[in-house]
Amino acid sequence: MASPKTALSRQDACELGAALFEGPRARPRSHYGTIDAADLTRRCARLVDAFLASLEGGPAAFVDYVRRITEERIAEGFYLPEIQQALSLLEARAWQIVVERSSVGALVGHLSAVTGTIGAAKDELAPLYLAHKQRAEADLARLQTSRLFAGTEGPWEIEPEPLPAGGR
Repeated sequence: MASPKTALSRQDACELGAALFEGPRARPRSHYGTIDAADLTRRCARLVDAFLASLEGGPAAFVDYVRRITEERIAEGFYLPEIQQALSLLEARAWQIVVERSSVGALVGHLSAVTGTIGAAKDELAPLYLAHKQRAEADLARLQTSRLFAGTEGPWEIEPEPLPAGGR
Protein backbone atom coordinates (compact mmCIF):
# COMPACT_ATOMS: atom_id res chain seq x y z
CA MET A 1 0.00 0.00 0.00
CA ALA A 2 1.18 3.51 -0.77
CA SER A 3 2.08 5.76 2.12
CA PRO A 4 -0.38 8.49 3.14
CA LYS A 5 2.11 11.09 2.05
CA THR A 6 1.99 9.80 -1.51
CA ALA A 7 -1.36 11.53 -2.01
CA LEU A 8 -0.14 14.75 -0.39
CA SER A 9 3.24 16.16 -1.29
CA ARG A 10 5.28 19.29 -0.78
CA GLN A 11 3.72 20.58 -4.00
CA ASP A 12 0.38 20.63 -2.20
CA ALA A 13 1.72 22.83 0.59
CA CYS A 14 0.89 26.05 -1.25
CA GLU A 15 -2.66 24.92 -2.01
CA LEU A 16 -3.25 23.83 1.59
CA GLY A 17 -1.72 27.05 2.90
CA ALA A 18 -3.92 29.16 0.63
CA ALA A 19 -7.04 27.39 1.91
CA LEU A 20 -5.94 28.10 5.48
CA PHE A 21 -5.16 31.73 4.68
CA GLU A 22 -8.42 32.57 2.93
CA GLY A 23 -10.91 30.77 5.18
CA PRO A 24 -10.47 32.51 8.54
CA ARG A 25 -9.81 35.94 7.06
CA ALA A 26 -13.19 35.85 5.35
CA ARG A 27 -15.02 35.56 8.66
CA PRO A 28 -15.99 38.82 10.34
CA ARG A 29 -14.49 39.47 13.76
CA SER A 30 -11.94 36.68 13.42
CA HIS A 31 -8.62 37.24 15.13
CA TYR A 32 -7.02 35.84 11.99
CA GLY A 33 -8.36 38.86 10.11
CA THR A 34 -6.28 41.18 12.28
CA ILE A 35 -2.95 39.44 11.64
CA ASP A 36 -0.57 40.91 9.10
CA ALA A 37 -0.94 38.99 5.82
CA ALA A 38 2.76 38.06 5.64
CA ASP A 39 2.71 36.76 9.22
CA LEU A 40 -0.48 34.77 8.60
CA THR A 41 1.06 33.29 5.44
CA ARG A 42 4.07 32.13 7.49
CA ARG A 43 1.83 30.68 10.19
CA CYS A 44 -0.22 28.78 7.61
CA ALA A 45 2.92 27.45 5.93
CA ARG A 46 4.34 26.21 9.24
CA LEU A 47 1.09 24.43 10.10
CA VAL A 48 0.97 22.77 6.69
CA ASP A 49 4.64 21.77 6.94
CA ALA A 50 4.07 20.20 10.36
CA PHE A 51 1.03 18.35 9.02
CA LEU A 52 2.76 17.00 5.92
CA ALA A 53 5.81 15.93 7.91
CA SER A 54 3.65 14.01 10.37
CA LEU A 55 1.81 11.96 7.75
CA GLU A 56 4.72 9.52 7.49
CA GLY A 57 5.58 9.20 11.17
CA GLY A 58 2.21 9.37 12.87
CA PRO A 59 0.27 12.21 14.44
CA ALA A 60 2.41 12.76 17.57
CA ALA A 61 4.62 15.47 16.07
CA PHE A 62 1.63 17.32 14.63
CA VAL A 63 -0.25 17.06 17.93
CA ASP A 64 2.74 18.54 19.76
CA TYR A 65 2.98 21.35 17.22
CA VAL A 66 -0.74 22.15 17.48
CA ARG A 67 -0.54 22.08 21.29
CA ARG A 68 2.33 24.59 21.18
CA ILE A 69 0.63 26.98 18.76
CA THR A 70 -2.64 26.69 20.67
CA GLU A 71 -0.85 27.97 23.77
CA GLU A 72 0.42 30.89 21.68
CA ARG A 73 -3.03 31.63 20.25
CA ILE A 74 -4.64 31.52 23.70
CA ALA A 75 -2.09 34.10 24.85
CA GLU A 76 -3.05 36.22 21.81
CA GLY A 77 -6.75 36.04 22.73
CA PHE A 78 -7.93 33.57 20.09
CA TYR A 79 -11.06 31.57 20.78
CA LEU A 80 -11.34 27.80 20.60
CA PRO A 81 -13.64 27.83 17.52
CA GLU A 82 -11.07 29.88 15.58
CA ILE A 83 -8.37 27.28 16.05
CA GLN A 84 -10.82 24.45 15.38
CA GLN A 85 -11.79 26.20 12.15
CA ALA A 86 -8.19 26.35 10.97
CA LEU A 87 -7.75 22.61 11.52
CA SER A 88 -11.09 21.88 9.85
CA LEU A 89 -10.10 23.92 6.79
CA LEU A 90 -6.82 22.03 6.57
CA GLU A 91 -8.64 18.71 6.86
CA ALA A 92 -11.29 19.61 4.27
CA ARG A 93 -8.78 20.72 1.65
CA ALA A 94 -6.47 17.76 2.36
CA TRP A 95 -9.44 15.41 1.88
CA GLN A 96 -10.24 17.01 -1.48
CA ILE A 97 -6.69 16.60 -2.70
CA VAL A 98 -6.47 13.01 -1.46
CA VAL A 99 -9.76 12.08 -3.14
CA GLU A 100 -8.61 13.62 -6.42
CA ARG A 101 -5.26 11.84 -6.45
CA SER A 102 -5.65 8.51 -4.69
CA SER A 103 -6.36 5.21 -6.33
CA VAL A 104 -9.48 3.41 -5.14
CA GLY A 105 -7.36 0.88 -3.25
CA ALA A 106 -5.36 3.55 -1.41
CA LEU A 107 -8.14 6.05 -0.77
CA VAL A 108 -9.33 4.74 2.59
CA GLY A 109 -5.80 4.54 3.97
CA HIS A 110 -4.94 8.05 2.80
CA LEU A 111 -8.14 9.57 4.19
CA SER A 112 -7.63 7.70 7.44
CA ALA A 113 -4.14 9.15 7.80
CA VAL A 114 -5.40 12.70 7.18
CA THR A 115 -8.34 12.36 9.56
CA GLY A 116 -6.32 10.52 12.20
CA THR A 117 -3.59 13.12 12.21
CA ILE A 118 -5.84 16.17 12.32
CA GLY A 119 -8.37 14.48 14.60
CA ALA A 120 -5.68 13.70 17.16
CA ALA A 121 -4.69 17.37 17.15
CA LYS A 122 -8.31 18.53 17.48
CA ASP A 123 -8.73 16.22 20.46
CA GLU A 124 -6.07 18.24 22.30
CA LEU A 125 -7.79 21.59 21.89
CA ALA A 126 -10.72 21.33 24.29
CA PRO A 127 -8.73 19.97 27.26
CA LEU A 128 -6.12 22.66 26.73
CA TYR A 129 -8.71 25.44 26.66
CA LEU A 130 -10.49 23.94 29.67
CA ALA A 131 -7.23 23.88 31.64
CA HIS A 132 -6.68 27.57 30.83
CA LYS A 133 -10.26 28.41 31.85
CA GLN A 134 -9.88 26.58 35.15
CA ARG A 135 -6.59 28.37 35.89
CA ALA A 136 -8.19 31.73 35.09
CA GLU A 137 -11.14 30.99 37.37
CA ALA A 138 -8.81 29.92 40.17
CA ASP A 139 -6.77 33.12 39.73
CA LEU A 140 -9.97 35.17 39.83
CA ALA A 141 -11.14 33.42 42.99
CA ARG A 142 -7.78 34.15 44.64
CA LEU A 143 -8.26 37.84 43.88
CA GLN A 144 -11.43 37.79 45.99
CA THR A 145 -13.02 40.53 43.93
CA SER A 146 -16.11 40.67 46.16
CA ARG A 147 -13.88 41.96 48.95
CA LEU A 148 -12.75 44.89 46.82
CA PHE A 149 -16.04 46.62 47.49
CA ALA A 150 -16.69 45.47 51.05
CA GLY A 151 -17.14 48.31 53.54
CA THR A 152 -17.78 50.98 50.98
CA GLU A 153 -21.01 52.79 50.48
CA GLY A 154 -22.08 54.28 47.22
CA PRO A 155 -23.77 57.71 47.15
CA TRP A 156 -27.15 56.06 46.60
CA GLU A 157 -26.87 54.31 49.96
CA ILE A 158 -26.41 57.49 52.04
CA GLU A 159 -29.54 58.88 53.63
CA PRO A 160 -30.20 62.48 52.56
CA GLU A 161 -30.11 65.18 55.22
CA PRO A 162 -33.61 66.35 56.12
CA LEU A 163 -34.51 69.86 55.00
CA PRO A 164 -35.06 72.43 57.76
CA ALA A 165 -38.72 73.09 58.55
CA GLY A 166 -40.25 75.76 56.36
CA GLY A 167 -37.09 76.26 54.30
CA ARG A 168 -35.49 74.76 51.34
